[in-house]
Amino acid sequence: MSLHLTIHKPKDVILLGQGNGYKISGKLGSVFLNIRGVISIVDDITLNLVSINKKYLMLNLKLIKQCLRGVSVGYKKRLRLKGLGYTAEILENSVLSLKLGFSNKINIDIPSGIIVKIKKRRIIYFLGFDLLEITKFMAFIRSYRVPDCYKGKGILYQKEIVRLKPGKKN
Repeated sequence: MSLHLTIHKPKDVILLGQGNGYKISGKLGSVFLNIRGVISIVDDITLNLVSINKKYLMLNLKLIKQCLRGVSVGYKKRLRLKGLGYTAEILENSVLSLKLGFSNKINIDIPSGIIVKIKKRRIIYFLGFDLLEITKFMAFIRSYRVPDCYKGKGILYQKEIVRLKPGKKN
């Protein structure tokens, strides 16, 4: 018994089969998506997925929809710097400079597929078409100052709330 799903793709997106995956191209960029355990048939308007295993089918459905949205609309994510003196700025040659309470500034090269914008020196916006690359880069930046559970200082995700633990009681 095989399962069938149909995805309607945007008009400006081009799907090209390459080996065991597809290259999905749009106005913002192109992404290669490796598809396992699913036979895909591409028409001009739709992408049909056929599989025996429901788990593979749903996983590939989610990944394909994510790539289609990324190359046509794009993704916008945000990090917040919380702490006294924590600031961010963009230097020349696409370098992100962070001041996070260490003795030196931290300089990080921005990957080519990601656009970084800073608002009020405390909020960092990440724009791009590949959600996986954006989240990897955000996690790399966050690893420098994970939020502290006692003071609440650090690099926080968009709507993250840090629950503070009570300090020592005398």
